[in-house]
Amino acid sequence: MANKRKHSRTRIPVEVSIHCDNGSVYRGVVKNISMSGININIIKIHDMGYCENGLLKMRCGSKEDPLIAEFSGKIIRCEQDSLVYQLRQSDPVSFKRLKKIILHHADDPHGLLKEMRYSSDFSLNYLYLPAMRESIRYLIHQAVESVFRVYFDRTVQSLPACPTDTSDKLKITSLCGFNGSIFGNVILVAEVPLARGLVGKLLEQHVSAVDMPQVIDGFGELCNMLAGGIQSGLSEEYENISLIPPVIFIGDHCRYSSDQLYSVKTHFQCNLGPFVVECLFSVV
Repeated sequence: MANKRKHSRTRIPVEVSIHCDNGSVYRGVVKNISMSGININIIKIHDMGYCENGLLKMRCGSKEDPLIAEFSGKIIRCEQDSLVYQLRQSDPVSFKRLKKIILHHADDPHGLLKEMRYSSDFSLNYLYLPAMRESIRYLIHQAVESVFRVYFDRTVQSLPACPTDTSDKLKITSLCGFNGSIFGNVILVAEVPLARGLVGKLLEQHVSAVDMPQVIDGFGELCNMLAGGIQSGLSEEYENISLIPPVIFIGDHCRYSSDQLYSVKTHFQCNLGPFVVECLFSVV
């Protein structure tokens, strides 16, 4: 009979426990994991009744350093000595620990990563995308705060929601690409007067002395610095990421988007006005 499984399965013999909402606890060892869920051999059950939703705890470290990853989800099939648990949510740290274990044990790590790309209905990607978005949003904030503190001696404020843009001032956009084990773009958008003020600060010139070619070069370098900060953070997990020199657009009609990449966009406010930093990224 032909194998009808759609997803590759990876054996990762690690201990887990599932703590259900009704008080039931299932303890066991992972038999295998696929994109759609975790198959667990049950060793011990403390059963308080019907269990569906619960918190899975997985020991990722050694006995001496027992790192724990936690995932909320639900039991989608339960048999006498095994069950299948579908992952639904985790924090970025837990997801990174799980991903590291899976890739370490996978026979074909690259093939498994390809399965994950653009497959948002799979169980693992319910974890991957939120974790990646949260991690990249954090890196954007870190990069912006660091650049403004070091080069402009100024603080910035992040805006909780997208403000309504009613300004008729000319916009400038800088796009800095990155590729390698993860690829995408860092995009910086601001009004030209704000860009001119920031470039004047970089060049230690009065804003009135900064001409448009300097604004373009300096704004591109600013985007490059932000992209470098994000690159450094991503390199802790993804190796061999290289930056592509920035490209500059002038005018509201010059907008960059992609239906093949995911987006994290953050709005900021400094004393010169608002600006936007967006990161478009691949899943893997």
